[in-house]
Amino acid sequence: MLEYYAGLIPALEGSQIPLRDSSFVYTRREPLGVVAGIGAWNYPIQIALWKSAPALAAGNAMIFKPSEVTPLTALKLAGNLQRSGPAGRGV
Repeated sequence: MLEYYAGLIPALEGSQIPLRDSSFVYTRREPLGVVAGIGAWNYPIQIALWKSAPALAAGNAMIFKPSEVTPLTALKLAGNLQRSGPAGRGV
């Protein structure tokens, strides 16, 4: 799952469309900012990854509230993401 979203990062660029002689239109993709996710007790790591991987790939920061039953899984995942490199800055 992480490899899939990491592979989508280059596709998140904007595009440039020429209109006439010296005019053009462009799109610019920007992160939304801080996004949030709420986890459940079943499949805690998988649910956290489903929510955090696309958010971090798009350049957003992530707040994730894990289940009260499985709080340590989110802490371990956050630690691994922070050690992973530049994408870990949003964790």
